Amino acid sequence: MKAYVFPGQGAQYPGMGKDLYDNSAEAKAMFEKANEILGFDITKIMFEGSVDDLKETKVTQPAIFLHSVILAKTLKDFKPEMVAGHSLGEFSALVANGTLTFEDGLILVSKRAQAMQKACEMEPSTMAAIVGIDDIVVEEVCASIADVVVPANYNCPGQLVISGSFAGIDKACEMLTARGAKRALKLVVGGAFHSPLMEPAREELAAAIEATKFNTPVCPVYQNVNAQPTSDPSVIREVLAYEILQNYMDCPRSNFAQVFINGSCIGLYSNDESINKKFVSNHFYSSGNSFIKCSPVSPGPYSRSNLKFLSADSSEYFEEYELESDYGWNDLVDLCDIVTNNPAWINERMDIDRIAWMLAFNNVLVSLDSYSGWFSQNYYLYKDNNGFFNPVVWDLNMSFGAFPFAGSPGGGSGSLTIQDMVNLSPVLHSTHSDWPLIKGLFSDPTFKRMYLAHVKTIMNENFTSNTYVTTAQHLQ
Repeated sequence: MKAYVFPGQGAQYPGMGKDLYDNSAEAKAMFEKANEILGFDITKIMFEGSVDDLKETKVTQPAIFLHSVILAKTLKDFKPEMVAGHSLGEFSALVANGTLTFEDGLILVSKRAQAMQKACEMEPSTMAAIVGIDDIVVEEVCASIADVVVPANYNCPGQLVISGSFAGIDKACEMLTARGAKRALKLVVGGAFHSPLMEPAREELAAAIEATKFNTPVCPVYQNVNAQPTSDPSVIREVLAYEILQNYMDCPRSNFAQVFINGSCIGLYSNDESINKKFVSNHFYSSGNSFIKCSPVSPGPYSRSNLKFLSADSSEYFEEYELESDYGWNDLVDLCDIVTNNPAWINERMDIDRIAWMLAFNNVLVSLDSYSGWFSQNYYLYKDNNGFFNPVVWDLNMSFGAFPFAGSPGGGSGSLTIQDMVNLSPVLHSTHSDWPLIKGLFSDPTFKRMYLAHVKTIMNENFTSNTYVTTAQHLQ
């Protein structure tokens, strides 16, 4: 496999990129485009500037980015299978794998550099590489110093870069040398990058990132934050789906969380509110009534939580449902009997409006790892004080077509192509007995109109208006 790793700040040198400019028409055009975007002649500084000229952050970062990206783009047969970048180099990697366009990448890097330059000017600072001593010793020394100095880059075992004020760096280097470090070398950088002194820059850059379009890459990027491959902007899928759903029915809150184990960040994950007695108490003002988790113990084509009547014996339902309350099996059997055998009475047992919203949401967002798909699962039912069962949707990680199995009568998977999902019928399963809740809803003209109105509302408010794109970009 071909992997490309892109350098960060500190890799600059006088004359960088001059050979590319002189020998490649494509490279020359990209350099000239960069001058135009940046509004100054960066090529002159790169080709003719001194070490000090290139040290200035607002120059250094776009210079390294340009050299890296243009070199990659002009290589013969440049077909990366994975990419990574050190700090600033991650922007280069994101252009190399197609996540960012060249223009957008350069604009972000320039804004990043300017924001960091401002932060550097607010408080002069620097960085140092510490070699040949355990990371824990470096961490202890940094923590013992009153001035700002923190571990910043864990480059490899035995080499850790620290970042902070001049006074903090000086003290740390002196103390670490005394503790046995082989080297404590100050770096040729313009400031304390990856430290609390960069907080003003982080806030400014966040706004620029939110306004930038991110594309589907051609290969994964191994990110600095967790050293794990990331290739799918749909990492936001679950949080985005809940953002939409919350406008129509009670559902868990969802956001992102960085997960740390023993002080080390292992990744960024979606973080969803639990559906438990506290949740139903907050939303339905009670918590002691029948509360049922509708997800089979072992999901499969013949083990579904589809509310189909199996028998008057409640033990027949133990593999398809779980009780979250102290009682409720008899309520579940009664509900399945109504849904399957007496659908005209569904609205006597269930909040039919919430049911219509759930099914409309499943259909519009092609969320098929749900009641509406092959396994008929991933929802809860809670019986409120008025005697109505209320659905609560759960686990939207496979929404937006990530689970392409609609199911078919008799236990088939109903596998769908992307085009099938784009054209998914709003009346999916409306005549199929394996989805008795959908069939029952469509058997009543009033309920059917309610459902189709909800489908139209979700479409118009989120997709026809492109509101979902704005929300997704904000989450990215």
